[in-house]
Amino acid sequence: MVRSAVLSRAGRLILTAAFIGISIWLLHGATRQIEFSEITQGLQEVPPGRVGLGILAMLVSFAFIGTMDVLSLKDIAPRKVPLRMSMATGAAATAVSNLLGAAYVTGVGVRYRAYAPFGVQATEVASLFAYNSLAYSLGALVLYGGVLSLHPASIEDLLPVSGLLQTAIGLALLALTGLVWALIGRRAGVPLRLFGREIPMPSFRTAVGLTGAVVADLVASGMVLHIMYPPDLSVNFVEFLAIFGIAISLGILSHSPGGLGVFEATILTATGAHGRADALAALILYRAVYTLLPFLLAVIAGAVVEAHRNRGGIAYARRLVVRALLPRVPGLTIGLTLVAGAVLVLSGIRGPHGPAMGLLRDSVPPMAVSGAHVLGLVAGALLLAAAAAQYFRVKCIGAVTVGLLCVGIGALLLQGLTVMAGALVVGVAGPLWLLRRLCRLRG
Repeated sequence: MVRSAVLSRAGRLILTAAFIGISIWLLHGATRQIEFSEITQGLQEVPPGRVGLGILAMLVSFAFIGTMDVLSLKDIAPRKVPLRMSMATGAAATAVSNLLGAAYVTGVGVRYRAYAPFGVQATEVASLFAYNSLAYSLGALVLYGGVLSLHPASIEDLLPVSGLLQTAIGLALLALTGLVWALIGRRAGVPLRLFGREIPMPSFRTAVGLTGAVVADLVASGMVLHIMYPPDLSVNFVEFLAIFGIAISLGILSHSPGGLGVFEATILTATGAHGRADALAALILYRAVYTLLPFLLAVIAGAVVEAHRNRGGIAYARRLVVRALLPRVPGLTIGLTLVAGAVLVLSGIRGPHGPAMGLLRDSVPPMAVSGAHVLGLVAGALLLAAAAAQYFRVKCIGAVTVGLLCVGIGALLLQGLTVMAGALVVGVAGPLWLLRRLCRLRG
């Protein structure tokens, strides 16, 4: 038993290494004549409208991915997880696994973290993953079967078989899908034992719904790349979908994160895009839109959810920080005010003939520049006085300090000293605002 498991693991590693090795070889052959400058130019030449349409197609794709979790949970854990939560979690888990790979670890982990507070058990999350894996297999069969049976003539150059044989293969794949559906309907949710393991089986209705969601997801995700791919290389969408589906399948079989390398090599080779920087740029954009952007959104959404769940602990930590910093607030505000005043006074003393440090000076009349120097000098002197007033806790001096600081920053901008103004905003105005907020949290 142990020996067979070791051999199985070794076989998977060898298969993965073979896929990656072949992909590297194909990618090298397809891109060795491409310069980096050509890739950047290709990225710039993609119309923003196409990128926008690609993002829209990505959102549609992930909406169907989220729907898969909704359908699966209706069978596995009915009425436990709210609809919006299950949709968002399904999309987020897929986004994470698309980038990091190992969906059986990353995808399952994200789902368990999200669903556990709703009473969903680890075994139920594992069953959900099994449902979705089965659905992707069935969806691929339907997609390939439909493409081969409905449009055999359009992909004769892709597959070295006759149109009649392509149609026969397509119909056979669709028949196989129907057979699996029939088997699922007959077992009515009873687990299937295969190779000594129990595989959870969805209901017939859920299986059909999941298959439809997968097909819609694959079509939408294929549309993301098709929209941004060079027009002269973009064959009709049905043929492109066949290429895209094969690339996705090979990427999954390779076990590389997100099919990275394998997917790109398949697309470039199948579309005859050797040496085409614009095709490589389109693939990079596809990765950015369909892999990186959803991952970032998933991370942000996860952080928001975790912050909401742990808001009690966050509030306690905030109170500790406020309690520790409050005694030091007066000294810090006085010091920052002194720094701001000194900067403004020095810039005013230097006069209007000092070297410009920004981009606005050339477009501002000389009279305005001179006036800005005087205004900055006055604001700086008043800020120095405000620092002393803060020491004696004069009423409303905080608001006066902020107002003078805004005047000083405006004067620096009129002088063209944008760098100094930016430093004043980041180094003084920002911390002062935070300290004022801290004082308001005293209670």
